[in-house]
Amino acid sequence: MFVQNKLRTLFQGVILAVGVAGNALVVAVVARSRSMRSPTNCYLVSLAIADSIVLIAAVPNEILSYYLIEWRGSNHNRHRKQTEWMELMNILSRNSD
Repeated sequence: MFVQNKLRTLFQGVILAVGVAGNALVVAVVARSRSMRSPTNCYLVSLAIADSIVLIAAVPNEILSYYLIEWRGSNHNRHRKQTEWMELMNILSRNSD
């Protein structure tokens, strides 16, 4: 299970890095070239920004869930881990306001 979590973490990390870098390149190209400033490209920039926000918000949570939520084991341990995870997400969401 530990090796599987490491592989998932590596895979998700690559997705995060490539996704954010690619989206940043889209924004940079459209921002630098006047000829690229069309309504369609502005729409693509907004999609790239939204995609980056989703990547930054979702991928780290997914990686954390590999290590915080333990689906095997006793029901008590599973419930305790899930409760800790929900409390952490609640605290983080309150701090973002």
